[in-house]
Amino acid sequence: MKKNLWLLLGAFIVFYILVHLSGYLPGLFRGKWTLVDERVLAVQLLSLAIDFIISFLFVLSTYLAMHKYYPKRKYLYLAITIGVCFAGYFFISYIATKTLAEDPVRLNPFFRNNALLYVLNGIFAMVFYFIRYTQQKELEQKETELQNRSSELSFLRSQVNPHFLFNNLNTIYSLAYHKSEQTLPAIAGLSELLRYMLYDSSERVALTQEISYIEKYISLQQLRFENPMSIKINITGNVEEMKLPPCF
Repeated sequence: MKKNLWLLLGAFIVFYILVHLSGYLPGLFRGKWTLVDERVLAVQLLSLAIDFIISFLFVLSTYLAMHKYYPKRKYLYLAITIGVCFAGYFFISYIATKTLAEDPVRLNPFFRNNALLYVLNGIFAMVFYFIRYTQQKELEQKETELQNRSSELSFLRSQVNPHFLFNNLNTIYSLAYHKSEQTLPAIAGLSELLRYMLYDSSERVALTQEISYIEKYISLQQLRFENPMSIKINITGNVEEMKLPPCF
C-alpha cells in the first residue's frame, strides 16, 4: 500500500484545527473567549509551530508503524512502537512548552491537559491508516476480479479457437481440393478473423467493428455450402460510438 504522506499531512491539518478549536467551545458557551494569549506574538507562533510539528511527527510515526506491523500481524511490536513514540514525543512537547512558558510548568498538570490530545492524534493516525487500508483492499479485490475475468475469457478463447480453426481449415481444404476461386478469399477472411480473435484483447470494442467481423464470419461459413442461404443484416440506430464486449 502506498503511504501517501501528503494526503496524511493535509488531513492532519484539518484535524488539528478542528481539535484545537473545539477546546475553546466550552468557554464560548459560558460567554468567555479563552483564545486570548498574553504572550508575545512571536512566542505564540513559535509555540504553535512546535506543537504542530511534534503532533504531526507522532501521527506520522504511528501511521508508519501501522503500515509496517499491522499487515504482518505483529501487534506486540506495533503496540510497543506506538507507546515509545507516545512517551518520546510527549516528553519533547513538555520540554518545549516548559522552555517557552513564562510560568513554571509541572509534568502532572501538563500530562492531564495534553494526554487526551495525543491519544486523539494516535486515533486519527490509526483511522486514517484503516481507511487507506480498506480502500487498497477494495482496489486489489477489483483488480483480482478483473484478472480472473480476463483469465476466464482467455480460457474460453483457447477452447473455442481450435474448434473454429479446424472447421474453417477443413472448408479451405475442400475449396482448394476442388480448385475453387473462393480459396484465396477464404484464407484471407480466416486470417483477419484469427488476428482479431487472438490479438485484440480490449474489454470493449466498437460495435461497427464487431458487426464487420460478424459479417466476415458469416461469409466465411457460407463458403462451406454450394448454395448458401442469403442472409441480410439490418442495422438501426446510431452505432458509430457504441461499444460492447467482443463476441469473438
